[in-house]
Amino acid sequence: MHRLSVSDHATLYLQLAQVELKLGHTAAARELLHEAQNRFSGTLQEGRVTIAQAMFAARQDLDQALVLLRQVSVKSPFFVNARSQMAKLYLVELHHPAKYIACYEEVVEEQPSVQALVALGEAYGVIG
Repeated sequence: MHRLSVSDHATLYLQLAQVELKLGHTAAARELLHEAQNRFSGTLQEGRVTIAQAMFAARQDLDQALVLLRQVSVKSPFFVNARSQMAKLYLVELHHPAKYIACYEEVVEEQPSVQALVALGEAYGVIG
């Protein structure tokens, strides 16, 4: 019998929550995300689940979404993705280009790499 990896298990939770959302079952999606948060707390998948919760929250409460995205630790393998999602919310939903750029600057500061610098350059290009 094949056992699912923690990553695969998290993927199933997140995909099922996404299906529930597409079917209009908001409460079921919320419950699945809450269960995933409890199940994957303290694992490498915690940041990924937090990002999913933030994107769910962003549908109605941008402030809550930003709070959740800020909770993803710089040590998480999902830190860059969390800051990228945060940047998109600042630019597209809140029309705040300075905070959009600040998200990418934080990535460069906390996890300097060629990719981070390229993303920052692209962000500057987006706001012109």
